[in-house]
Amino acid sequence: MISNELIDEFEKAAEGWARRTGETETSSIVFWGMIYTGAMYRYSTVGAVDTSAMSKAQREKLSFGQLRGHHTLDQLIEHIKHLVYSERIDEELLVTGLVRLIDDQFDDSAGGYARDKAKQRERAQEIRDYANDAEFVEDWDRKHSQGGREPTGVAGLLDLAAFVARLAQASPSELRDRVQARDVWRELTNRLLDYGFRHDWRSRWLSEQAQPEQ
Repeated sequence: MISNELIDEFEKAAEGWARRTGETETSSIVFWGMIYTGAMYRYSTVGAVDTSAMSKAQREKLSFGQLRGHHTLDQLIEHIKHLVYSERIDEELLVTGLVRLIDDQFDDSAGGYARDKAKQRERAQEIRDYANDAEFVEDWDRKHSQGGREPTGVAGLLDLAAFVARLAQASPSELRDRVQARDVWRELTNRLLDYGFRHDWRSRWLSEQAQPEQ
């Protein structure tokens, strides 16, 4: 089906990026895609570790994804198709816009390593402060309970603060990994941003739309 071609190409790029970068579960592509498309408010996370029998020290060693779960590429693709076929958002506009927004995130991440570490330290403290604000916690739970997700309350905010604080710790290999993440994404999505490819797709799409329904 021609209508699905750009979505399929995006899905292939996301899968290839995850394989080559090693981010097979908590993929940055899925993370940013869920935020930019609004899908994070529609789907519950999966894969959270049961921490009921863990000590505080054990919990602190877990990633935020392990603590609260993560979204999946299948969820993101399902939501993109919902936006295209139910909400009538143009497939080319949505997919290419998402590709560019994710590229912006990778480019900013690769180019501002020291700046990001300082910002992450500030952000971790901000989240700790939010955890002490009852009104903010109530609003946080309301937004994150949409789509059947469990409210996380103060514990969820403190888990997020601890995760962001760990991100603020510098690593010798992290900058190299950030550059690789950006470059691999650009390589795999180059076809989607090629005007000739999209022009050919649009011509075939228009022809398909003009066909009488069976």
